Amino acid sequence: MSIPRPLQKRSRKTHSAQTQQGFRGFVHVDEAVASGAAPYRQPRELSSIYLDHLALDSSQRDAIAGIYQRHEHFIQKFDAKSEQDQLTASAVLAANLIDFDDLEALQNKWCSRWSKKDGSGERETRRVLYQCSCSYNHTERGSAKRNNPFDSTGCLAHCEILYHTQTHRIILIRGYLDHNEKCRTSPISRSPVWPVHPSVYEDALRRLKAGVSLEEVKKINRELFATHGYDDMPRDITTSRYRWLLHNSDNRSLYRQFHRLRGVKIIQKDYINLHEWLDQDSPQFNRTLFEAIFHYAPRTAHEGRLEVCIATPEMKAAAWKYGHHSQVLLNGTFGISDKKMLLFIVMGIDEKNRGIPLAFLLFSAPGSNQKTAAGYDTDVLTRLLNAWRLAMSSQDNEEFEVWVAITDTDLMERGALLRFHLWQSWKNHRLKVLKGSSSEHHDVRQRLRRLEDLLLESEDFRSARALVTNEKANMIALQDSSECDSAVAEGALKHLEYLDTYWLREALWQSWSKAGRLRAAVFLKRTINEIVPTTNHLESFNGVLKRKHLRRWQNSGRRLRIDILVHILILYALPSIFQQRAVEDMETHRRNTMLKQLPGGSAIMDVHRRTSVPFTPIAYWAVDEERDLGAVSLVTNNQISIPTLDDQSGTYTFMCYSSLAMEHDQNPVTYTISFSGGDTVTCSCPDFQRRGGACKHIRAAVVRAEILRTTQNLRLPVFRSWLPNTEEEAYLVQARRRAAAISISQPSEFSEPSSSSLFEVNLNPITRASLVIDEIVRESLSFSQVVEDSDMDNDNPLDIDARTECTSETGSGYTSPNTIEDDDEDDTLASSVATSDRPAHHGGDFAELERSNQQALNEQTIARTFHDLEVVTPKLVQLSDWLSQAHLDEAADTDIQRAQGLRSSLKTIVGHLDRMLRLHDPGLLGTFRSSYSPPPPSIRLTQRIYPDIMAPPAERRAQKRKESYNVH
Repeated sequence: MSIPRPLQKRSRKTHSAQTQQGFRGFVHVDEAVASGAAPYRQPRELSSIYLDHLALDSSQRDAIAGIYQRHEHFIQKFDAKSEQDQLTASAVLAANLIDFDDLEALQNKWCSRWSKKDGSGERETRRVLYQCSCSYNHTERGSAKRNNPFDSTGCLAHCEILYHTQTHRIILIRGYLDHNEKCRTSPISRSPVWPVHPSVYEDALRRLKAGVSLEEVKKINRELFATHGYDDMPRDITTSRYRWLLHNSDNRSLYRQFHRLRGVKIIQKDYINLHEWLDQDSPQFNRTLFEAIFHYAPRTAHEGRLEVCIATPEMKAAAWKYGHHSQVLLNGTFGISDKKMLLFIVMGIDEKNRGIPLAFLLFSAPGSNQKTAAGYDTDVLTRLLNAWRLAMSSQDNEEFEVWVAITDTDLMERGALLRFHLWQSWKNHRLKVLKGSSSEHHDVRQRLRRLEDLLLESEDFRSARALVTNEKANMIALQDSSECDSAVAEGALKHLEYLDTYWLREALWQSWSKAGRLRAAVFLKRTINEIVPTTNHLESFNGVLKRKHLRRWQNSGRRLRIDILVHILILYALPSIFQQRAVEDMETHRRNTMLKQLPGGSAIMDVHRRTSVPFTPIAYWAVDEERDLGAVSLVTNNQISIPTLDDQSGTYTFMCYSSLAMEHDQNPVTYTISFSGGDTVTCSCPDFQRRGGACKHIRAAVVRAEILRTTQNLRLPVFRSWLPNTEEEAYLVQARRRAAAISISQPSEFSEPSSSSLFEVNLNPITRASLVIDEIVRESLSFSQVVEDSDMDNDNPLDIDARTECTSETGSGYTSPNTIEDDDEDDTLASSVATSDRPAHHGGDFAELERSNQQALNEQTIARTFHDLEVVTPKLVQLSDWLSQAHLDEAADTDIQRAQGLRSSLKTIVGHLDRMLRLHDPGLLGTFRSSYSPPPPSIRLTQRIYPDIMAPPAERRAQKRKESYNVH
């Protein structure tokens, strides 16, 4: 059936009487449209040409409008199924140098200005609008410089083609195809642009969307280029105007298009994008981001902050499971954004000892800050943590609260959580006062490190003070003697004074010593080994976040915009982390279910469910020149005794002084080396207890016994033969010894064996013992592998007094020994309990603990402030003498402003000192005014706040992470 409708303007002025009366032809429609059951839609090919997409000046637009009014343009439809029509279409395109092959030529003047796809599959069509390069007016596109290879001649040629995408069969050609004379003779004037072919871009963007890194995308591009793997790539590309190989210069364009496809407006300011996503009245409102961000505050002033705090539903569920009435970690990182932004992460520890993020606190540094890492204080952290606590709401009529938290020694973080660690601070001060590489410097530094370890493990304050007092006496005696450089002893005394006056204040000591960890264990009703002593989980997660989850979104390592960072964290990075955890748990549950159904499977699972398999050090002899030299030194200096024999047990025992022992020591450290049973060798030194193998004391005992056998004819065993040659042999010996000690019990009455009892009943004793040995050996070797994978390679094998604290590695979810060297980077350790309301059920007096923590924070503040003031006061006195003879010139406005700023800062410090002294002496005069101003409130957008009231975060200058030398 047919109904009358308006036709597209035709190219000739042959109008019939019917046309003049308004009738302009028939259109074929289906029965549904003819009956009125379905609306009539104009075919795509007969809609108007989008001339607005052409870059034309006003005179060109007027001329083209006249062409269409006079019907001088070209228009012709073709039947896609007719071979004759397709031959005609090809001839038209070839005659005008606009066919698909000619478009590939570098000298071709036609360029695409607009295109659109319609339909799908075999019915997919593409509509493309081409413009002659000589008609292109670059000023209409806002470009001051013309980059087109041809000069503008005022040409009016343009053409629109509609064709099937898969078959390239032409449906419609229309436009104005005549070029002016100047255009026909115009030579090339500039180097032509060498654009990347759209199919290359399309393939690259598809791979980036799938999570492929940019480097891998480029590798695949090189392979497809070499093998002509792109569908649209011609066999002969020598004349192609397109580039098929990606260059580094394409990275920016790729990432901009990629983020645009993800919903990020790159042309918009980052802070405006962020604001629009969270504004419920904005057309760009994103509900997923809105629900994941529990606190948002735009930066509205120079000294203000942009604050974005994130807790997705998965993070909130994990916080209730692993953070409520439990322990959390808090630490910050920077260098994640192109602006001055800091990211603080709150992390919990799950049942597998793995770190799990609970909240992200993201905020900008004040504009006046030169260093991003210093752009935070106690107020902002406390405010954001309180916002997190409030966002967690309540569950089962119970308010969310954290009982124990850990962060570093920074007073601003500790002021928010009262939790910190010490190793880095102590190391920095020790290296500052004991500079030197002589053996004397090394030995004294080792003694001080051993003392620090004892302080960390101390449980009684008086005992801790006594340790420092005794070491002071030893150093004074060493200073008075002629055996050591007095400067070394003087430096050691400075470090001891630093420990005594700064850190050994009782309330402060309780927060970082083992005593504090014991108190935390009581409150959490856990063992002390379950109290996390360091922030290693968080440090590891920071590295994974930067190097894995964010790096693949970066352009050549450049830091991300703040809007892209937030977008990636909420929509991709965090879901990926929790999805990985979920599928791993599902696979573990599936495997355990299958294992349970096997005979003996339950017994094997019982073995694997042992949460803490104690590491039993075992001795074996491995080639180690440094430990051999240490053993020779012990024997030469007569620091190891002759052995004693216990007739009942047949055990030979040696006593050996520590290599750091001095003749002035009132209570020198000694170690016990035992040889028993013909194959059991132990030593009480930290090196052996932590690593196993053969420490220098065991080696010294072997050397000592051999000397006694050969020189004094003592009947002593050849102790070297008691030591296996390899670690594997040693663990096999240990496994056999443990298996032999297992008592095999049989059931008293016959009963139908269950899946768990099949392992115990149906196997003969030899087979059962073999399985036990195999299990023990496998566990032992697994533990050994953990030790090998840790950072033990940097340890000094002669350092028997190295740190013995164990720290958790987040990435692998295991516990590995960790030692600290003077020349290596220290880990950090602390222990304290966060303040909170008094819990309803716990193992101790929380109010008393809160008072203790507040007192500890006060003592650390006083100790640190006075320590720094005592360091700078001599310099201030000298500066005072210099200023007494100086004056300011009237024209020196800059100097006057600097003097006012310095005076204000010094006056504030003096005011604080006056306030503290006045508390002890009410007679002191003067007043003190606080400079504190309340922070801006948290904003949850309920009405539109326009971007013109906001300011962007401060630009971030290039900064590199530097080694910390802070002694606090």
